[in-house]
Amino acid sequence: MEMTGKRKVSTDALETLGMIINETQKRDAIHLAVEPVIAKERLLPGQNVGVNGTTENPVGIVDPFLKQPVEVGERFWLVVYPRQIHSLRHVWTHPDFPDEIIDKKEQNIIDSIEWIKNFVREIQEKAAVYEYKPINYEDLMEGAKNYIETRKKFSIGGYVDGIPDEFWIHYIIITGEKEAYKFINSESEGNFFMCYC
Repeated sequence: MEMTGKRKVSTDALETLGMIINETQKRDAIHLAVEPVIAKERLLPGQNVGVNGTTENPVGIVDPFLKQPVEVGERFWLVVYPRQIHSLRHVWTHPDFPDEIIDKKEQNIIDSIEWIKNFVREIQEKAAVYEYKPINYEDLMEGAKNYIETRKKFSIGGYVDGIPDEFWIHYIIITGEKEAYKFINSESEGNFFMCYC
C-alpha cells in the first residue's frame, strides 16, 4: 500500500493532543509517558492527578482506559500531560518526577495506607456498636490535615479513645507532612477526635 503525502519527522498528534484539531491532521500513533502511582484518595479515570497520588499539583491524568475508580492504596498508571516530557525514549525524564523510584519508599507508603485503613476499620466497628455514623479513610486523613492547619478537632462521637502515635508516623510517611512530627509522644495534643455526644 502506497502512502500519499509527506509526513513530518515529529508526531503531529502529539503536538496537538489535548487541543481541538482541524482537517489537516491525519491518523497517527503517539508515545505518552506513564508512571505507576499509588492513589492517596479515590480517583476517577481521566481525572487530573499529581505524582503524589492526589488531585493536588496535577502533572497528568489517571489512566483514562480504566473502567472503575481507583481506590486509596491501589496502584494505577498516571498518564503525563503531552508535551511536558524533556526526553522521550524507553526511559524518560520530567521535572516533577525523581529519576529513579525507590521501591522501599513506595512499599512504606503502601504499608502505611494499609495501617491507617485498618485503624479506620476498628473505628467503623466501634461506630456500628454505638450506632454512630462511621468515617472512612478520606475522612480521617482530611480530619488530620485540617487539625494540623487549624487545630480544629474532628467530631466522630464518643466511641474512640484517641489517636495513637503510630497514626501520625504513618500519616507522615504517606503525606510527607513534617508538621505532624510534633504530635508524636505529645500526650493529648496529637488527638484530633472530639466527642459530639
